[in-house]
Amino acid sequence: MIDASVFLSNPTYWILFILFIIDGLPIIFISSILAATGVLNIWFVFILSVLGNFIGDLMYYFFGYFFSNIKLVKKIEKKSEPNKFKEKINHLISRNAFLTVFLVKAVPAFSIFGLLYLGKLKFNMKKYIIWAFVSCIIISSIVCGLAYSGTLTLKTFTSYLSSYEFYGIIIVVTILVIVLFWYYRQKISTFILKIFTKHK
Repeated sequence: MIDASVFLSNPTYWILFILFIIDGLPIIFISSILAATGVLNIWFVFILSVLGNFIGDLMYYFFGYFFSNIKLVKKIEKKSEPNKFKEKINHLISRNAFLTVFLVKAVPAFSIFGLLYLGKLKFNMKKYIIWAFVSCIIISSIVCGLAYSGTLTLKTFTSYLSSYEFYGIIIVVTILVIVLFWYYRQKISTFILKIFTKHK
């Protein structure tokens, strides 16, 4: 059962909420692992990750929508704009609104640029809000589910270890996953692009 007073009285969840807005995926992954060890409540983590990511998506979208000509946005575009990704977005917009928003969010290397770009294109605001929220639910469900269940499984198979040894393994695995993710995020992004845009 979820006790709202726990959330209101625990500053950890407020800090997590802010971090979810700033950079979602790594924080969702880490906090879900902590939830599996009993440090956090998984339902609070899931709900806050959805809301935090959604608010972050809205911020980037509206920033691109209303301030696309300011230097900061242009600097971000110049630094991270991938021409092929831009072409894929333009192609998907005419086909499927949900896939467009989900693709932008699911491609880790280009998500910030993609959200700003959708705002700059004046992508239908109502559709963006609806599908961005749905995408946040899907992505948070996947990341929370994998990290939480994976940690519980690991805990079961390492029950003979001491608490210090178990947490040591958790820390090593977490760092390894995050490092590999950031190292291969360009390849992961390219793979996701191919999945969603292989049929023209």
